Amino acid sequence: MRDDDKVYLRNYKISPLDTSSNEIRYRVTFSLGDVEINSNVRKFISLLEKKEGGVVTEIRKVIGEELGIDEKSVQNVLNLLEQKKLLTFNFKEKEENFTFRNRMENFWLRIKLFDISKLAGFLKIFEFFLKKPVVIGVTTLFCLLEAFLFYFSFFSKHITIKYYGIWDYFIIFVIYPYFKTVFHEMGHAVALAKYNVPSKDGIGFGFYYFMFVMYTDTHESWNLPRKERAIVSIAGFYFELIFLLPLFFTFFLTQSGAIKDYLILFPLFSISTFNPFLKMDGYWFLSDILGIVSLQTKIKNWIKSIVKKEKKSPFSSYPPSIQRFVIIYLFIFYFFMFSFLSGFYINWIKITLNLDSYIWKPLLTLVSSGIKGENIKTFNIFLRNSGIWIGGFSYLIFLLLKFFKLVFGEKNKEVEKAI
Repeated sequence: MRDDDKVYLRNYKISPLDTSSNEIRYRVTFSLGDVEINSNVRKFISLLEKKEGGVVTEIRKVIGEELGIDEKSVQNVLNLLEQKKLLTFNFKEKEENFTFRNRMENFWLRIKLFDISKLAGFLKIFEFFLKKPVVIGVTTLFCLLEAFLFYFSFFSKHITIKYYGIWDYFIIFVIYPYFKTVFHEMGHAVALAKYNVPSKDGIGFGFYYFMFVMYTDTHESWNLPRKERAIVSIAGFYFELIFLLPLFFTFFLTQSGAIKDYLILFPLFSISTFNPFLKMDGYWFLSDILGIVSLQTKIKNWIKSIVKKEKKSPFSSYPPSIQRFVIIYLFIFYFFMFSFLSGFYINWIKITLNLDSYIWKPLLTLVSSGIKGENIKTFNIFLRNSGIWIGGFSYLIFLLLKFFKLVFGEKNKEVEKAI
């Protein structure tokens, strides 16, 4: 940015954000971005709009006098607005069509399958499941069934777990999740239809990091009140609970080991969605409930502020109760994750150091004798060990990618910090 550059703002829209902050927050959307700002930045943008076409030196002076801040602070905000791409030095870019769609980082190859607006009539049928008594009933029933399953699987002698073979696990762990995922995305779509939220990208599929996933474009739910945003965020998980209920009764009828393993692992996966650095449904739900937009960014900046011993915290404008909850949440979550991953990687190291006895020998036995009779138990041991080894190796690669991004990636700056 040069002193003689003429400054323009891209076409933008400002709407209020429902948050728990003591400051009024706003959402600025434009052709290339979507930014959270406070009242000071909104005033700055309004002043800047009045001076559009002026050169940088003139704008620094005028806005500095209007806001009572020095020209260096004005320049910092201009630099950040340029970084966020709201600011441009080309008049033609100012007139760009409003086409922005927020794209999650590391989510690529999006392919749209369904237009939610065309399915609105069909989706309205399922709004019944979002009524409060039904939600309480479904959630309570699921928790009770999960508790019964855990008890009968580990403490009761009345049920003998049966292993039917490879197809049992293939159907439950490979085929079944695809149907569950469709129902999950339909849950988000039902919530969007309930609150008449537009969804340009609808329902589709793509890749998140190295995982094949389906998605529902819920981005415009930011314009909803917090409670309704939270319902949109958690509706997919809730619809999964509904979809899983018949599987419990199938287990009690068949005593299938594959179904038992899947249903017991499900809560562990559900907890992992609250990881503040993965941005899955649990994270978005928590962000909405707490009323903290860009929760991940604020947590990162908060940790950095502690390390650098800075006085101002990204959570300073939020009530003390919210700040305490964030600290407790991080402590409990990472204590649980550390405990789980410690046990997991102790097994992973043991298997890695003894691949021959844990994986290759069972595999050779299965290839030579087939999966039948006593070999079904061998197959399940092989499946467990290979699953732990592949999962552990994949997660290590994921952590390395996150580490390199954190160290060498572009630093995330918040516009409001400059004022």
